[in-house]
Amino acid sequence: MRRSIGCYKFSWTEMTAPQQDIVLRSLQVMVFRVKNSGKVLVYCYAGLGRTELMAAFYLVYSQHMPSEEAIKLARQATPRDIQSSSQGKFICYFERHLWRLAQTFRVVVSDAIVDIELFFFFCNNNVWCCTGERRTVTILSL
Repeated sequence: MRRSIGCYKFSWTEMTAPQQDIVLRSLQVMVFRVKNSGKVLVYCYAGLGRTELMAAFYLVYSQHMPSEEAIKLARQATPRDIQSSSQGKFICYFERHLWRLAQTFRVVVSDAIVDIELFFFFCNNNVWCCTGERRTVTILSL
């Protein structure tokens, strides 16, 4: 039986929309970990908006959920989420951009980059691994 916890840190300033590469790298980790272990915990230090924003991005990407519906669902869970209009607009932009790409290309998140572990931050407080029972949890820190 094995238990492991991986921590990935993707940062952006509170109350702002993230850069697109941060969203794509975060989604890459989330999709890979959900596919392989089924569990991902996403949190931000302030606990007010970035967590729900990433959850909405995940719903748009993985569930093909319209951005407005993903925002609405995130707001039902925590009414304080998605703190600024720039964040809401960016989710809508991301959805349009993603599906425009999908009309031309097969849009998938690559497992290979995660396997290389490019996104681990090997610092004292950023990566924890432990062994034990058969469970895996990925922590995505924002």
